[in-house]
Amino acid sequence: SSNPDPYKTLNVPRDASDADIKKAYRTKATTTHPDRNPELDPLEAQRRFAEVGNAFELLKDPSAREEFDMTGESAEAAAAVAAAAGTR
Repeated sequence: SSNPDPYKTLNVPRDASDADIKKAYRTKATTTHPDRNPELDPLEAQRRFAEVGNAFELLKDPSAREEFDMTGESAEAAAAVAAAAGTR
């Protein structure tokens, strides 16, 4: 899907603390950074790195994280779905 689970992306449990999330993000950002993955297609490397950043942005924001925990998607994804449904 175009909206991966941020907990899976960062490899943290749903009850992870903010500190655990930040630590997991730093580890994943380092390992997925395009400069660290020259064997990958540059666009794929950039996509993976961006996915990690997006997961961290969502989980570090308490209201966005709560929204995801309740609905299974980010507020942006929910808004995009609602907008698409409204245009039909």
